[in-house]
Amino acid sequence: MAEKMTTCKACGKEIAKSAKVCPHCGAKQKNKVLGIVLLIAGILISVGACSSMISGTDNTKSETSSTTQEANVSSGNESVATQDTSISAVAEEATEQEDETTEVAESAEPSMTVGQKNAVRSAREYLKSMPFSRQGLIDQLSSEYGSGYTVEEAEFAVSYLESNNEVDWYEQAVKTAENYVDMMGFSRDGLIDQLSSDYGSKFTVEEAEYAADALGY
Repeated sequence: MAEKMTTCKACGKEIAKSAKVCPHCGAKQKNKVLGIVLLIAGILISVGACSSMISGTDNTKSETSSTTQEANVSSGNESVATQDTSISAVAEEATEQEDETTEVAESAEPSMTVGQKNAVRSAREYLKSMPFSRQGLIDQLSSEYGSGYTVEEAEFAVSYLESNNEVDWYEQAVKTAENYVDMMGFSRDGLIDQLSSDYGSKFTVEEAEYAADALGY
């Protein structure tokens, strides 16, 4: 049987596969099988060592984790109890504050007669329908051609809306000025006079001038 051939790694010439030295150049030939065996053996030893280390580390981690979990459970139970107590205290405090707020609101609400309550209601309805000056709204509420309330009831209603920030007379003056300008042309002085006149809307001169400024006069 013909001997298997290979090539020399040094000179590249053909030599017998079993030759340990190249007959052409004298270079030693490495035994691949032996190298592979040694490599595999080294890998197996390394794997065994790593497995042993991992096993030891896992055991240590398991013991540490178990101890930590027990401590966390104990701490968690104490935390839950503390939170329950805190929530209860906050709820009680909120209830007390709500009761105090209700009492303050009730004490702040002025005692009103039937006429005063109705005058406040009428004043709100008038302001929803069209703009008024302060004096104009009092006149509308107390006039026999308006709502017919007493002057005192009308003044109470207007003061009540003012105290609750339900009306801004400067804003009312601007709205009234816009209505006038939509109907006809005005000079600046003519618009201010119309807004502040006793025969007009009865705004103060300051409110009338503010409205004229707002419209660009």
